[in-house]
Amino acid sequence: MTHKKTAYLRYAPDSPRFADARLSTLAKIKAGDQMRYWVTGTRTAPTIQAEKVVSGSFRQIAATITSIDPGQAS
Repeated sequence: MTHKKTAYLRYAPDSPRFADARLSTLAKIKAGDQMRYWVTGTRTAPTIQAEKVVSGSFRQIAATITSIDPGQAS
């Protein structure tokens, strides 16, 4: 549950790091976004007030490891 003091942030287009997130609004959350909630404060069952909502879209890459060469580790 959000409230008037909830902070909305959006991940930077080139980074999934929270530290790189920028101020945003509820209106900028869109279909397909991934979201994280930072919840603090008083819990009033069955709800909790969200202090921060962070959203964004990330490219998903699937891969299969076929071999590992420990001697080539950098």
